[in-house]
Amino acid sequence: MNIPSTLHAAWKDRIVDDQATVDDATTQLLAARHECQLAEDALALAAAKVEHLKAEVYLLEQRQSTAVEQLARSRSASLRIVVSNLPDDVVRCIFTCCAELPDARWTAGLFNRERATLPFSVAAVCTRWRRVALDYGGLWTYMSLPDTCPEKSKRDCHHGRIKQLLSRSQTSPLDVLLDLSEFDLTSANDTFDVWMIKVFTSMCHHADRWRRVNIVFPSARTRDIAAVFKGPLPKLTELSLRGPDTEEWLDLEVQQGSFLPHAPLLEALDLSLTGMAVSSAHEGFRSLAFIKVSDDMVAESLLQLLELSKTTLQVLDLDFRFSGPSSYSLSLPHLHTLKLDCELFFVTDTKSISLHAPVLRALTLRSSDVMVDEDLSVLLEHVSATVTELTLHESVESDFVETFARLRNLSHVVFGTKDSSCIIYDGFFVELATRSPPVWPRLQSIAFYNVILSPPSGDGIVQLVAARNASPPMPAAEMDVSERPCRIRDVQLGADAQKWTIAEVQRRLRSNS
Repeated sequence: MNIPSTLHAAWKDRIVDDQATVDDATTQLLAARHECQLAEDALALAAAKVEHLKAEVYLLEQRQSTAVEQLARSRSASLRIVVSNLPDDVVRCIFTCCAELPDARWTAGLFNRERATLPFSVAAVCTRWRRVALDYGGLWTYMSLPDTCPEKSKRDCHHGRIKQLLSRSQTSPLDVLLDLSEFDLTSANDTFDVWMIKVFTSMCHHADRWRRVNIVFPSARTRDIAAVFKGPLPKLTELSLRGPDTEEWLDLEVQQGSFLPHAPLLEALDLSLTGMAVSSAHEGFRSLAFIKVSDDMVAESLLQLLELSKTTLQVLDLDFRFSGPSSYSLSLPHLHTLKLDCELFFVTDTKSISLHAPVLRALTLRSSDVMVDEDLSVLLEHVSATVTELTLHESVESDFVETFARLRNLSHVVFGTKDSSCIIYDGFFVELATRSPPVWPRLQSIAFYNVILSPPSGDGIVQLVAARNASPPMPAAEMDVSERPCRIRDVQLGADAQKWTIAEVQRRLRSNS
């Protein structure tokens, strides 16, 4: 039969195909194994090369490190040679610059650790620098303590540091910064209080060398700690005193005899809750240019202080209450900045001004319903010819425009201060933008500092800039040229302002500039 023969032939063909498949797979497998072997050989070669490069990189890093160290030693040696050739007086000038670096923490009444350790660091540079440093008293004049010294060992170290500074400063003027508000000096049995009294007493023994003084007194039972200020301070140039808000310190009977010292070089005076007055026998202040008084002294003492410094006073900052207006005529020919957060005591009952300040140009006011009254209107009208800068804080509403419009020569306005925020109602700017004739026609710059806008989404400032920078100027062109408002050239919005407000104001400032 032919059937088996046919089936056998089919299987033979199938076997031939399968054999061909096996041969093809075998060929590809051999080729793959060969390529794999080549790759392994290449990988081994690459690994060997990597190890070689790593070793070379390590050697180069060592070489670079050695070269850098040698360069540093060479530069140090060169610098030592240069410094060693500097005369001692030049080195002392360098020390003077180091000792008098700007100290932002001084104004805030904070201990500056870097400045306290500076003279010791400088004296440790080399033998010659140590010799010059020990011979130069001006490097060792910063007398201050940390706000808290809880550990006895640290307290002893600070006391030793102060005594060493007092000794090494020789006859140089001293800068004294002490915040004693956290200390209670009424308990003589407490070792901590005894230590604090010793430190302060050590400094008081050198009061005739005090140059700059910033002291916050503790809540003490008596005012004996301030007795040092009864004597003369011949080198004093800056005096800032803060008393505690206690009945003992504010008692008028206790304050008797607490007079400002004789300080012919005093330039800046800042008093708060000290209760100090001016002695009737005081010879006056020949250099006093800055006075700040907060919740301190009675009106009579203040007027006497101003009278003694009237020929030199340039900045006056007042923040306390008066019993009533004063009829005393006060002339301050050099006063250029006046900051008021109190009743306008120099506005008399007849609504006249007892203050004569012919060069007053900057005015800072607490704008509120209390301040914006008839007395303020009289004051603003009186100083309108010279005042060009105005700072407002607390609250600014649209109703205040009528009052402040009297400052016709105003060119710069600031809202808010470092210590006081300012809430500005949007209607205030809208009123400025739409008022005719324009208010503050010479206004050219506006600054926001510590400001809260109400509402935050208001566009009053945008309307004001748009109105003042419009072309032709608004209001109508028929207005006299001398009455047309100036362009606003600078607006400094706070960081909290809406981004769209900042962008739109900047666009308006750039347009048609």
